[in-house]
Amino acid sequence: PFDEFIITRRGDRLDLLANTYYGDPGYWWIIAINNMSSIRRDSYVLKPGLQIIIPQDIQRLVKEYNELNKR
Repeated sequence: PFDEFIITRRGDRLDLLANTYYGDPGYWWIIAINNMSSIRRDSYVLKPGLQIIIPQDIQRLVKEYNELNKR
């Protein structure tokens, strides 16, 4: 699957976007990790007008995350 790029709007939050794109607000961290250079690290709230990536291969990303956290 191809990643999707979006422009954030007022009221966008990491957890709400994760729920919209993945059906699970708990996957907010996938969006956060893949946009570290453009978003704040201390808030779910996103500034309007940011171009961010919404990764689509979340199974691979979750697997990699789980592998890293086994150690």
